[in-house]
This record gives sequence, structure tokens and C-alpha cells, in this order.
Amino acid sequence: MKSALLATAALPIEQIALPHVSRKLLELVEDGETVPSYREIWLKACNGELPMVIFERGRWKCPEPELPALGTALGLRLKPSTRPPRPARPRASRSASAA
Repeated sequence: MKSALLATAALPIEQIALPHVSRKLLELVEDGETVPSYREIWLKACNGELPMVIFERGRWKCPEPELPALGTALGLRLKPSTRPPRPARPRASRSASAA
């Protein structure tokens, strides 16, 4: 019974507190990139420039899966393995009369 309940329960997404985001971003960006400080990220979050950063229970946090998007929003060059996927482009359709 308990295992069935655990199988259906969604796993919580790890939230990274804003003071630790800069350190986590260092793992994702290319060598030589300068990661903004906590204060710079905090100011952008307060101004609404970073929609992936959320204010929850009096603390600013970023979901771990959103870190690549945060790095891109901050203008950082990410390592190729951590880049967020590009949105799929719609395929051109051919009409039957053109064929």
C-alpha cells in the first residue's frame, strides 16, 4: 500500500536558495565567464527580470531545473551539455496542389 502511494506521489523539485545560485551557476557556465554576485541576481529578481526565480516563504529561490534558463537570462555562455533545449520549430507543410 505504501509503495503504491510513493509511486504516485510527485517528487519535489529541489529549490536552490538565491545565495547559493552563483556557486551552482559556476558549474554550468564555460570557463572564463564571470557569474554575477548574489546581490546582482537579487536585484534582477526583485525587479522582475528573472521570472524563474520565485519568492516563497520569505526567501528567494530558483528551481534546479531552471538554472540553465537563469544562466541564459543573465547573458552567460553555458557549457554545451547544460544548454536549455531550443523550442521546436513548426515544419513547413506542403499543400496537395503544390506537389
